[in-house]
Amino acid sequence: EKGPVIINITPLSDNLSSNEPIIIEFDENIDPNSILLAITINQNNNFKLKSFKNKIVIHPDDSWEDIVELYVSRRVQDYQENKMDESVTKIYKNPSKEIENGIIVGELINILDNKIYEVGLYKIINQESSFIKKVESNIQGKFKFINVESGEYRVASIEGDLNNFNYDYRLNRYGMQSK
Repeated sequence: EKGPVIINITPLSDNLSSNEPIIIEFDENIDPNSILLAITINQNNNFKLKSFKNKIVIHPDDSWEDIVELYVSRRVQDYQENKMDESVTKIYKNPSKEIENGIIVGELINILDNKIYEVGLYKIINQESSFIKKVESNIQGKFKFINVESGEYRVASIEGDLNNFNYDYRLNRYGMQSK
């Protein structure tokens, strides 16, 4: 009745060599069909992924970038279609690089715990917003962005997929239905 829980991610340290695999281990077997779009690295899917029972092994296409931000969505599910209670972000780096210390945390209100809400982070530069990355809130509505450089930001949330916030915002602003 409970969704899968990550029990281990290796490597354990934040250092990652250029071709080292990342291994995610869950407390139960996971549905491999649920992981294809649920795992991103640096907000994209440019990597090789293999799963077997309760483990996922991720290899770079060629080599990892200097900063690797692994994101595991709540959409990962077991064979009974139970989803994770919270998403997980883990940052790896080349030993010569530094991870940004900035963190942005928040909590959504008036949510339903069985729904997935995506939260987008937008950096404000010269009065214009630029998409940085997105996360999902947990089942209590709490969310957290890590590895954030200093600056001015805006946060936006939507139930479901946050694909094009400016488009979604305009539809809602003018009284039209958004997806």
